[in-house]
Amino acid sequence: DQRRPAGHHPVVELLRSAVEIAASSYSRESVRMLLKTGLVGLADEVADELENYVLAHGIHGRSLWTGPDWGFVSKNRVHKEPTEAQSRRLESVNAARRRVVEFVDAFGAAATEPADGKAWAAALRGLLERNAIADEIERWARQAESSGRVALAEEHRQVLRDVAAFLDDVENALADLKLDVAELAGVLEAGLSQLTLGLIPPTLDQVLVGSIERSRHPELKVAIVIGCNEGVFPQLASEDAMLTDEDRERLADSGVRVGVTRRQRILDEAMLFYVAVTRPSETLLVMSAAADNDGKALRPSPYLQDLQAALPGLEPVVINNPARTRAIWHLLTAADLAAGLALEMRGRPAPDADRTDKRQLWNDLYIASRARDTLHPALKRLLASLAYRNLPVLSPQSAEQMLGSQYRASVSELETFASCPFQRFGLYGLRLLQREEADLEPADVGTVHHAILEEFINDCLQRGENFALTKESDVLSRLEQCAKRIGASLGAEGYRTTARDAYLLMRSAQDLAPVLKSQQAVLSAGAFRPRAAEAKFGFADDPKSLPALDIDTPLGRRVLLRGFIDRVDLAEVSDTMLGIVVDYKRTFGKRLNLAEVYHGLSIQLLAYLLVLAEQGETLAGRRIIPAGAFYVSLLNSYRAVDHPRDAEDDEDNRADAAPRGVLDVSRIREIDASMPDTGRSAIFNCHRRKDGSLGFVDSSDAADAEQFAGLLELTKRRLGELADGVIDGDISVSPYRLRDFSPCHWCRVQAVCRFEFGDPGMRHLESLKRSEVFERLQRPK
Repeated sequence: DQRRPAGHHPVVELLRSAVEIAASSYSRESVRMLLKTGLVGLADEVADELENYVLAHGIHGRSLWTGPDWGFVSKNRVHKEPTEAQSRRLESVNAARRRVVEFVDAFGAAATEPADGKAWAAALRGLLERNAIADEIERWARQAESSGRVALAEEHRQVLRDVAAFLDDVENALADLKLDVAELAGVLEAGLSQLTLGLIPPTLDQVLVGSIERSRHPELKVAIVIGCNEGVFPQLASEDAMLTDEDRERLADSGVRVGVTRRQRILDEAMLFYVAVTRPSETLLVMSAAADNDGKALRPSPYLQDLQAALPGLEPVVINNPARTRAIWHLLTAADLAAGLALEMRGRPAPDADRTDKRQLWNDLYIASRARDTLHPALKRLLASLAYRNLPVLSPQSAEQMLGSQYRASVSELETFASCPFQRFGLYGLRLLQREEADLEPADVGTVHHAILEEFINDCLQRGENFALTKESDVLSRLEQCAKRIGASLGAEGYRTTARDAYLLMRSAQDLAPVLKSQQAVLSAGAFRPRAAEAKFGFADDPKSLPALDIDTPLGRRVLLRGFIDRVDLAEVSDTMLGIVVDYKRTFGKRLNLAEVYHGLSIQLLAYLLVLAEQGETLAGRRIIPAGAFYVSLLNSYRAVDHPRDAEDDEDNRADAAPRGVLDVSRIREIDASMPDTGRSAIFNCHRRKDGSLGFVDSSDAADAEQFAGLLELTKRRLGELADGVIDGDISVSPYRLRDFSPCHWCRVQAVCRFEFGDPGMRHLESLKRSEVFERLQRPK
């Protein structure tokens, strides 16, 4: 038998987590540990749902667990009345919550005051007895026996016996010592971690795995000694850094023994090898590895030379990887044969480049397998799969079932498809989700900032106030009011459970004040004024939503696009209504990369202009002509200063908040009235030469009227092409690589596809300068 730890058995984890819950007042980790035991009386799916809810909403503390029913609907959303499905989920979660409280609360009541070992042992036994833990473990044991896992059944029963003995030790050893619940947790951790399992094999004909150092060995017919490599067996015997072998020998001669010498350890290792090779009565197999896990070469143990000297004529046999040599000696079961045939038939070379003997051998195995009247299930599946072509394409029926008769999507979904078809399939088709957690992460802070800015702009619109003329002294106070309203409306209690999260909410207003100050300067320079914040389009059930962006694809299909525009600015010039879209980004100096636009990777900003051009009449009462689209960064980059005092006024330097994107230079006077006839704009990244042409084209945000129209037409065409790919059912794992960047760096479904950066399936996209994109737009379609 082999001794192994029992510290992670569910019964042990149950005791540990119950005490931790009492000591930590229902901390999230202790509750999660309790739910994982499977002994709370909840179905696995119910326990998982409760755990996910607790993490998503930051539930922590006994007052929340034992208080009124939870009613938080979702994280990072303004609180609304729950839907019918959400109400059912809340009912299930609250029922599971009450079960957890009922499970541990009787013990928790006894854990309020220090007690001696006898009282603590009685409380823990009461916890096990009240919840019939012994009966449940016995049921597990009988299930294991019925499925032939006799050792597992005995393991369950032994843990129960060992836990009972441990509680007896607590009662006896700590009878005169009072402990509080935190000190009890330490005692349990120290004691339960020492529990080990040592099971006697239920039958005689079994493989026993154990260490050579064990005190006694049973009678063995066959022994397999593994790891006979230099430095492994024998182990390297290094000298102690403080005492040398000579020091130890002198101390021993004086009657003081301090450990063993290096020489003694070497002799002990030799004795262990002698024990290992002399125990079997029939067969001995000694094995050494050719390399370690990192592929580094290993040399055989010097003991193997001694073994060969003791047994003349004994020669080592080199065993290569059978999968690489296409050998068949390792095929011992039908499952082995199935795996071998699959590897062979899928990866064999072409006939003219293959070895005839190897090919014939595997062909004979394949023919013999097919000739059998009855097939093992593994072989049956294998033979059927050899004719299957694993094309990464959904059938038309599956695609229609998933997309519906009318494909409706967001622009982000089509951008995701351009990045990698499988990524879109995982996120929008299979709807794979990451587990939500309540702490404010950077993405969550970005959501809060968007909400505060939306609230601020809407407040200005409701007041009928020109945002560009709002006093600077009023901006921060009103931002703080907006932050309070947004904080109060968030449906996640986790935002108010830690000082860090409360601080982030408070700091949001201060972070956004310089952004709005910069935007005031931008608006003051031209004729544009905000008209809408968080403008919806494509949401038919919302009367305030603009109509969907209607796209006809190159293959004659129709796709309806929906989304949100962070801000829409309009300018009325004579009889023309001009429009600009603004998209907030929680990044440093976000720019519009036209190479990414060309490849369909970054078309959301320009798609918003298409919405204004085609559906803006609903917003403005008449047709809107697009004039520009800009990112506004909500963060400022770090700057090096010679001394901290030099950074005192750095907050006013908002170069990173300058709008970056694309603008129609023919509308520059409406966008920036201060733009000189020759030179650079003080606000926008636009430069004009003396002859009136655009300067620094590759670093500019400006485009002439024809180029600007060409970008919008390119965006519309790319949206249609990407939609056709989705409707055709393309779900291939083929991420792009543009220069050194790939979506695999931040992909949320990589754990599913298992694609590794640099694999052959990666699409290498051409890096284009801004001028090169404009040049291609002029080519015939």
